[in-house]
Amino acid sequence: MLYLHIAGIYINPLILFIAGLAVGIAGGVFGNMANFVIIPILSILGLPPTISTGSSAGLHFGRSSLSIFSGSSERLAFKRAGITAGLIGLPGVLLGFKLHTLCMATSLGPSFFTLSYSVILLAGSVFLFRQWAYFNRNHYYDDNPFPSFGLGWKFPLAIPGGSGLNHITLPRVIAVGLGLGIATGFLGLGAGMLGVPLYMYILGLPRENAIATDTITMTVICSGAFLCYASSGGVEFVVSLLLIIGVTLGFHIGSTLPGELNQSHARLALAMALSIVALTFVISPLNNSLAGLIISAAGLTLCTFLTVYSILLERSTVSEKNTLARRKTS
Repeated sequence: MLYLHIAGIYINPLILFIAGLAVGIAGGVFGNMANFVIIPILSILGLPPTISTGSSAGLHFGRSSLSIFSGSSERLAFKRAGITAGLIGLPGVLLGFKLHTLCMATSLGPSFFTLSYSVILLAGSVFLFRQWAYFNRNHYYDDNPFPSFGLGWKFPLAIPGGSGLNHITLPRVIAVGLGLGIATGFLGLGAGMLGVPLYMYILGLPRENAIATDTITMTVICSGAFLCYASSGGVEFVVSLLLIIGVTLGFHIGSTLPGELNQSHARLALAMALSIVALTFVISPLNNSLAGLIISAAGLTLCTFLTVYSILLERSTVSEKNTLARRKTS
């Protein structure tokens, strides 16, 4: 067991590493939405909300920095917009951090934080379920965060990839930066969760460019959030480091799994897992042991499903290739 001096609790580093590994594998298959469960996991393991948020900010800062330095998405990013939004978002980070501190100082603060995060998890679950239903109905994948119907594309919304550069204006970049800064400072959200939809529907960037640009923005913003929480004693550095290692390794493993997993019933499995985590997060203050058991079972089930499904897909692909080869030779 590892004693965390700031949180004042003992934690099993192996369980924390395995949790990060599972989140990384899911992130490699489905994208950054899997990172939604980091703070609920830390809270269920016994970390207070503020330390969970600060340690999560450390994780996202480390992951964003690694992505930037690797240069994998640099070519697709709108660097000037990303850096500008990041710098403008720093005052928003400070405001979000102050709001978080004031919220936690009240008796209902932790409950409000838990409820807010559970609502976000359920929203992510609904989004994934909509994508799964759309794919099974139309046999292709709709990667837009929001449905096109009902929005009308009225101001301030833009059409992702269809607006050219008309919507990349300073007021819109300021709005995106401040929104991301406040959300990150208050909830510890990382890259991709909120930034990609904002860049797509406020600035009109295609999804690939939105992801790359958001990575630059969140590297700057998460550095500010990390410094705010670290300076106030709200970061367990060992927790952030273990999560960075686990999530990074898991992401590389998940990236090697068959791409069909992203467009199959596995997406429905992740939606169900997010719903379970949301409900578990709500009951965690009442029975932390039961919450930990439920979330562990959900994560194990999802990883097992992904493994078995990838093996079956690979065997099916090999079988189809052998059948085609036999037909050609005959």
